[in-house]
Amino acid sequence: NAIGLKKLFLRRLIMGEEIEGSVIIDIGSSLGVEFIHANFAVMIIDSSEKDSMAFLKLKKELDKKLKILEKDFNSFLFVYSGKNIVILNIEDPDDYIALENKLEAITDLLREDIREKFIITAGGIYDSIAGVSISYGEALQVLDYRTLLGDKRILLFSELRKLRKNRKFQYFSYLEDEYKIYNLLTAGKYDDAKILLEGSIKSIEESYVDVEILKIRLAGFKNILIESLNTILLNDSINLKI
Repeated sequence: NAIGLKKLFLRRLIMGEEIEGSVIIDIGSSLGVEFIHANFAVMIIDSSEKDSMAFLKLKKELDKKLKILEKDFNSFLFVYSGKNIVILNIEDPDDYIALENKLEAITDLLREDIREKFIITAGGIYDSIAGVSISYGEALQVLDYRTLLGDKRILLFSELRKLRKNRKFQYFSYLEDEYKIYNLLTAGKYDDAKILLEGSIKSIEESYVDVEILKIRLAGFKNILIESLNTILLNDSINLKI
């Protein structure tokens, strides 16, 4: 249906598929996605509670805000890899203060009715549709940082980049790898998922000495495996034994 095609179109942009600008305008217009500006950033709205019911409750509340987000903020909401994603169509490619103000305005809008606790993060602003997937990866890194270290002040990727220069420890984001593993497992690509998982765990062991951070990192991969198995159980119980 039209709504399903619209969400599929937005997911393809997040996945970094190379689509010509003219094609994007034609397809987007036919599905109700009007990009009136040439610049893009990606925002993630994630539940503060780490369980599937909290995510579903938040998603249900966010769905009620779809039309307002599109009409008042020129922003498009959908779900990808277990996260609520918003593609923001931005007027000025260099105005990060305007971006932060926009995020705060959206946050205020969501807090009017939504009782579920949530976290908002955003990637950089890019002057082409190809930058959507890059901005998404950056927003994931900010979310990962906030989840791991509990630093609520960091909202934008530009802030995280500045912070990295001043911190003594080296920080690596594995959240994108976690959801790549999730996508591979739920698509039945078990060998590819195993290779990525083993490589990520090896990298974590080499990068972190602090035992508490190691525990948090490894718990992230454990949780993504559980999420994957639950999804497979619901959709393809025969292959769950594999």
